[in-house]
Amino acid sequence: MLRRLPIGVRMIFPVASAVLLLTIAAGIYSHDVTSRAFAEELQLKGVAIATSVAERSAESLITEAWWELHRLALATHRSDPDVLYVIMSDPSGRIVAHTFTDGFPRQLAEANRPRAGAPPQVRLLDTQEGRVRDIALPILDGKAGTVRVGMSQKRGERVLAGVRARFMALAVGVLFVGVLVSAAAARLTTRPIRSLAAAADAVAQGDWGRAVTVRGKDEVAVLGRAFNSMLAQLHESQNRLEEHAAQLEQQARELRTLCEVGQSVNRTLHPRATLEAALDRALGVPEITAGWAFLRPGEGESEDVPVSRGLLAGTAAAEQCRDRAECVCREVIEKGAVLVLRDPNRCEVLRREVEHQHALACHVAVPLISRGEVVGVLNLAGGDSEALQGLSLEFFQGLGEETGLALDNARLIARVRSELQRREALQQQLIHSAKLAAIGTLAAGV
Repeated sequence: MLRRLPIGVRMIFPVASAVLLLTIAAGIYSHDVTSRAFAEELQLKGVAIATSVAERSAESLITEAWWELHRLALATHRSDPDVLYVIMSDPSGRIVAHTFTDGFPRQLAEANRPRAGAPPQVRLLDTQEGRVRDIALPILDGKAGTVRVGMSQKRGERVLAGVRARFMALAVGVLFVGVLVSAAAARLTTRPIRSLAAAADAVAQGDWGRAVTVRGKDEVAVLGRAFNSMLAQLHESQNRLEEHAAQLEQQARELRTLCEVGQSVNRTLHPRATLEAALDRALGVPEITAGWAFLRPGEGESEDVPVSRGLLAGTAAAEQCRDRAECVCREVIEKGAVLVLRDPNRCEVLRREVEHQHALACHVAVPLISRGEVVGVLNLAGGDSEALQGLSLEFFQGLGEETGLALDNARLIARVRSELQRREALQQQLIHSAKLAAIGTLAAGV
C-alpha cells in the first residue's frame, strides 16, 4: 500500500509514526512515574498523619475519653483535604471514634486490621468515594487500640488527569512539528528527484538540452550527475545516429540519381544527347543549379559541341572550355580525377555568371571516363558551396563513369551506323556498276 503513495508521503509516514510512538511511550512512562510518586507521597503523608493521631490519642484511649478522641478525629479530617476518614478502635476492635456523619460503614470494620506490634499496614480499597489508601497503625503496639486513616486519591487522579491532558496537547504539538519538519525535509529531498523526473520527461519528448542542476555530494546529487552524464552520452549517440541517417539518406539519394542518370543516358543514341541527358538528371539534385559539359578535342563527331544548362552569361565561355589552355578542365583531363573549385575567379564560366548576379559560388569538374580514358568533362555548379561539397566524391565519380560508359555506347552505335551506311553505299555502287556492265554487254551484242 505504501508503494502507491508518493515518496514524500512515504518519507513523512515513518517519521510521524516514530514521533507518535516515542510520544506515547514517553507519556506512558511519565504517567507511570508521576502516579507512583503521587502514591508514595500520599502513603507517606498518610502514615505521618496516622502516627501523629496515634501519639495524640494514646492517653485518651487509655482513659476512655471518647469525646476527646472524636474531637481529635474531626480535627484531623478537617486539617487535610486528602484525609477521607479517621477511625479509632480499642484493643478489642470496637470502634470508639470516627468521622462518618451518616453512620459507620460496617464493611470497613474488618477491611484492615493490623496485627499487634506490626508496622503501619496499607490497604487499597474501592469505595463509593473512589479508591482509598487505608492506613492502619497499632497504638502502643496494639495495647491501646488502633488508628486508621483513609487517604483519598481523588486529588491525585485529578492532577494526573490534568497532566495527561497537557501531555496529550504537547504530544499533538510535537507530532505536528515533527510532521512539518519531516515534510520540509521530504520536500528538500524530493525536489531534485522531481526535477530529475521532469528532465527525464523532457528528454523523452526530444529536449536533449534539459540537464538537471546538481548541488551537494549526497546520493541524489550522485544520481543527478549520473543522469547528466547519461544524457550527454545519449545526446552524442543521437547526434551520431542522426548524422549516420543523414549520410544514409544522402547516399540513397545519390544512388537514385545515379540510377536515373544511367537509365537516361543509356537510352540515348548520340553523344550530344547523352551529355544533355546527364546534365538534365544532374540538375535534379537540389544542390546543383547549373552545368556544362564537353568532349575532348578529336574524340567526338562534328555534332558533339559543348552543351550547357542553367547558365545566364557563361554559355559562350562554356563552349570554349575545351579549347582554352588555361581552363581548369585541362587539369581534370590530365589527372582523371574529380576537381572541386571553390574560387569562382579561377573559372571563366563562373566569373561571368557572378558578374551577371548569378549566385554560383562553387563548381565540381567531373572527368567522363570510358575504357580507362578521359573522353570529356562534366561541370556541375551550385550557389551553396557547403551543400555542393556535401555530395560525396563517389557520387561525382559514379556520375562520370555512367556518362562515360553511355558515351562509349553512343559512339559505338554511331560507328556501327556509319559502317552500315558505308557498306550500304558501297553495295549500291557495286549494284550500279553491275547494272552498267550488263547494259554495256547488251549494247555490244546488239
